[in-house]
Amino acid sequence: MPHLYSINPFLGSSRFLPFVARFSHKIMARWPVDGTFAVTIDDGPCPGTTEAVLDALGRVGINACFFLTGNAARRNSRLVRLIAEKGHAIGSHGMTHRRLPLLAGRETAGEIRDSIALLQDITGKPVRFFRPPYGWFTRSMLEELPETTSLMLWSNMPGDFMKSMRPELLITRLQFTLRSGDILVLHEQPGRVDMTSRALAALPEIAREKDLSVASFIEERGGAL
Repeated sequence: MPHLYSINPFLGSSRFLPFVARFSHKIMARWPVDGTFAVTIDDGPCPGTTEAVLDALGRVGINACFFLTGNAARRNSRLVRLIAEKGHAIGSHGMTHRRLPLLAGRETAGEIRDSIALLQDITGKPVRFFRPPYGWFTRSMLEELPETTSLMLWSNMPGDFMKSMRPELLITRLQFTLRSGDILVLHEQPGRVDMTSRALAALPEIAREKDLSVASFIEERGGAL
């Protein structure tokens, strides 16, 4: 099995085992601008859920990056285009959301290449970010990424995906854990969109209390990354 790199999503901090300095320029585990944090949304697109998350982002003026799986994007290309039209960035989350280091090398490479190519074909824009499902990646996966695509991990995962999680607890976790430089990850969850929407609605006030601002994925020349 190839040497595995990972992060501990429950501690919310980057833990590379081991860390390869050669690829450090390709890995984003923290947002690079002091005083800001980035918002990312995983596991879409999903009819009914994606639209609700977009509405919630729009109400509070937050620009986010959606990490989409290729199979879901193929089924719901209209939603992929809608995300892009709303000015949000789109990243790849693989084709199938499987633990890629456990697959055969050719299959892993296909998960990366095919998902990126599909999203670029739908949106007409380059895909600048790839997020490995579960945070698991290998050296060969880093080598497979296009030169212009970075591997984006996360530093704050408040656990919105947990069955026991409730909106009030999620917001409290964000109040205690959100820090400068965080890459926050929330998830599209059919049937639980109220939790994501309420968390997004609370972010501006939490940011003000901590003297933080929400990062933008929009390029200066216009258009989302």
